[in-house]
Amino acid sequence: MLDNISLPSIPDSVKEKTYDDALHPAAKEAGRSLETVGMVVNKFLSPLRKWAENGKDNTRKLEEAVQERLSDVAEENIVEPQSEIAVPVIVANSYTSSETLRLLYANLLAKAMDKTERSAHPSYVEIIKQLSPDEALLLKSTSLLIQPTAICSIRWQKKTKFSNYIGFKLHSENIIRDFVDGADLLPYYTPRLTTFSPEKSALMLDNLLRLRLLDIPESKVLTDQNAYAHFFEDNFTKSLVIDEDSSERELAHIPMAIVPTQFGKEFYRTCIETSVNAYVNL
Repeated sequence: MLDNISLPSIPDSVKEKTYDDALHPAAKEAGRSLETVGMVVNKFLSPLRKWAENGKDNTRKLEEAVQERLSDVAEENIVEPQSEIAVPVIVANSYTSSETLRLLYANLLAKAMDKTERSAHPSYVEIIKQLSPDEALLLKSTSLLIQPTAICSIRWQKKTKFSNYIGFKLHSENIIRDFVDGADLLPYYTPRLTTFSPEKSALMLDNLLRLRLLDIPESKVLTDQNAYAHFFEDNFTKSLVIDEDSSERELAHIPMAIVPTQFGKEFYRTCIETSVNAYVNL
């Protein structure tokens, strides 16, 4: 009679899973591990999806800005831009959150699409990528890339006198001095640049010098008699803390000139200058 009794059949899919789990426990664990890794990867990459969406929005904003800049250009003069300029511009713009930098990208791309222009250069994309939004604002709102600017370094150095051979008209409390043995406290300073702190301004100028947009010719000063009249022992200079108490040393302003390079002037004309530019003459 037992021969006539039939056992319930086991579905093939269950058999296969049981067989697989029994003979391949490592594979089962690997599957779990892969699932865990997937959760971790998803966790860390999820924020990047936001940037992918932002990229679309940024590209739209770039297109609108370029259209605005080309609105006065004859249709027959609007051409396809060089891929060496257009592609890196679009990619770099896609992840920027700065409208100031975006406008520089838009100016560059618009120049690259104007057949009558010859100023667009692929290297300008890399320059913009290495600018902070504040540095872009600095270049847009001042005359740094337009004409030479009077600056000084602030030093703690041996007491000396200023050989005023040019005949500058100086503030009565000036501390303009000749360069002698001592130490720089702030390498680049101009009291007329008030948008940013003197320390931050000095760092930004250092980067602009590194990018060869600006230069400080050795031993060069401006010849305008009033060029250095606004340098004196102002509140910022007085606030500098000197650890050394010495009757033989003093705070000093060493006059210099910071000038735009030819590369810097062309960069300004291509990427920054617009018909409505308003800048502070430093």
